[in-house]
Amino acid sequence: MQEKVTIRKKKITLFVIFMLLILFLYLSMWQLNKHFEQQIINENFLAINSMPPIENYQTINFENNIYRTVQLTGKWDHSNIQFIRNIIRYDTAGKDILVPLIVNNKLKVLVNRGWVPNEIVEKITANLKKSNSASIVGRIYMPPVSKVKLLKNGDWLGVSIEEIEKKIDYPLSSWMIIESAQLLSENTYNRYNIFPKEFPDFQNIIFKNNALYLGYAITWFSFSILSIFGIIHVLRN
Repeated sequence: MQEKVTIRKKKITLFVIFMLLILFLYLSMWQLNKHFEQQIINENFLAINSMPPIENYQTINFENNIYRTVQLTGKWDHSNIQFIRNIIRYDTAGKDILVPLIVNNKLKVLVNRGWVPNEIVEKITANLKKSNSASIVGRIYMPPVSKVKLLKNGDWLGVSIEEIEKKIDYPLSSWMIIESAQLLSENTYNRYNIFPKEFPDFQNIIFKNNALYLGYAITWFSFSILSIFGIIHVLRN
């Protein structure tokens, strides 16, 4: 009777360890796939970084050139400036300033002109309004948010081109421009350490470093090796 109980316990133990082994292998493969996916994305970002700015915008599909640098010339629509609230940088609350750029009758694009601390938003906005014409260089960007909250004072909690279109009452491009943005990897990014001397403070586009995915994959694979040793130990005893 005692022998049957022991055999049953051994089978249950082996089953549990085997299921853990399957789980650990699955998690390690999942993280390894994430590592390779991120590696491809990073390589694409590096390739984009080496490309020259797009100058002839009429011949390209902007939605297929996200993060590319583009040079546009047009007029600012300062009557429809938008503010994105609750942007924290340098441990300071501020706002992103978004201004529509009228390139021609067909192309009207929203431009993120940068971040400004709350205390000097009015001053910096007034300075920006002094120039109606613009020739800017920036990165093509597709906002991930489709629905955002519009506050009572007219500020936004997030960027939604679809919602901003309703407020300004004319169509905008489905993509926007982040003025003077750099494309930087997460592990080389040390911005927001030194408070800037000039405003607006231009925003950068950060892509993730994939080292963590590989580390997680190795960790889960190590657990699977331990599970195999556990199975061997149970079988020998």
